[in-house]
Amino acid sequence: VRKEGYMDKMSNLMGPYISVALDPSTVLYTVRVFSGVGGTTEPSGVLTVNPDTLLSVTAFPDTGYTFDHWVYKGENVGATNPLTFIIDREAITISAVFKDIVEPPPNGEPPPNGEPPPEWPVVKTDHVFDNVRLDPGLFFEVRQQKEKQVDTALALGGQIEYSVQLESSLATACTYYILWNNEILQEEGFWTWEPHGTIKSGILSLPLSKIRATNVLTIALSHVPGTFNRCLFNVHVTIGYRDTPPVDPPWEEETGLEWLWRNAWWITLGTVGTLLTGAIALGYITELGEKR
Repeated sequence: VRKEGYMDKMSNLMGPYISVALDPSTVLYTVRVFSGVGGTTEPSGVLTVNPDTLLSVTAFPDTGYTFDHWVYKGENVGATNPLTFIIDREAITISAVFKDIVEPPPNGEPPPNGEPPPEWPVVKTDHVFDNVRLDPGLFFEVRQQKEKQVDTALALGGQIEYSVQLESSLATACTYYILWNNEILQEEGFWTWEPHGTIKSGILSLPLSKIRATNVLTIALSHVPGTFNRCLFNVHVTIGYRDTPPVDPPWEEETGLEWLWRNAWWITLGTVGTLLTGAIALGYITELGEKR
């Protein structure tokens, strides 16, 4: 039995009328569209589309922010807004990155970068993630979080120094994230042509406006489920104070229950994606065997 838009079926039954249930041959892709702190996108959320769909996305910055760039498949693809993306594979992520509208310093000097500025009389540096391995495996994304209390009455600013190493993969194609209080500060991908052992690093500024009494640092790694990308994270956080804080609590691990709660959405998405991929593969193998 053959019909356009459906998979062929063969049957050994004979008769003038035979009921046959046809299965659609159309494969649907899942795409996630989201934005960091400072704006929204339209559309947004998790979408299901046909292969090779041309998806137009528009970024809308909030007051005090400006749209900076798009990240598509882990790469910066510029600031054209709106922009049309081609959805040519499963589990594509599109994100809009916004930035603060910052007035230049009165003396015209650029903000400090690298070494903590000398105007921080007291500096506290913690090695928050020490060779932490993230391995999503059969899931779409995995993440770890730590939390720290900061004396905001004494804090002047801070910075994050990070390095991420591609340890191994079955098929290299993954994206790592550094988030501070659920705001994406860094998002970058490792690609097929990059060998295992490749390291990507940098320094992220934490202005005083981003430091709260309770701060959460998150590292995350996403990939196509089943490609088994693994990365090692090393992340140091430095906080500058005007004076030595009377209490300086350490960074605390989240509990297993908190991890499950924070990652429930991604675990569900990864599981559904894996089951869908397996079902498609099984149908293809069965069809091939019947044709032979």
